[in-house]
Amino acid sequence: MAHRILAGLEFMTGSWEEALAAAVNTVRPADAEAGLYAEIAETLARNLGGSPIAGFFEPRPGRRVMRELTFCDAQGRAFRMDRVVIDPDAVHIIDYKTGADGAGGFGSADNGVRARLEESDREQVRAYIRIVRDIFPGRAVRGILAYVDRRKWETLE
Repeated sequence: MAHRILAGLEFMTGSWEEALAAAVNTVRPADAEAGLYAEIAETLARNLGGSPIAGFFEPRPGRRVMRELTFCDAQGRAFRMDRVVIDPDAVHIIDYKTGADGAGGFGSADNGVRARLEESDREQVRAYIRIVRDIFPGRAVRGILAYVDRRKWETLE
């Protein structure tokens, strides 16, 4: 649900609360799910506001944003990227992670399991970086793992 909400948010206008509430409206959740979507939007607003990735939701001259777009690598494998922010001099790939522990949704994962899951997340973003570097040669490309429910952010190059 968090991914669906964030996919509906191209740029921030107004407060995080307003922007995410508007994004929820684009999802048009069923009445039975509306309260849960609103609760998730509130959590996202609280966690993303003032975060290291907040600036990637601001409109800037020459900035383009692609959300939930599928890219292919040189072998033809498809990869769906959550948010790709294209600026004139750099490209940032933001990969959202959610779940009770932020690492694949295994709420009771021990530290060893969590570490393996997070390393798998890093490998996924590194693959995204390789693909995007081929598409945008000459631009700096970085990936950001955004564990949005844990307020944890990690930048990869």
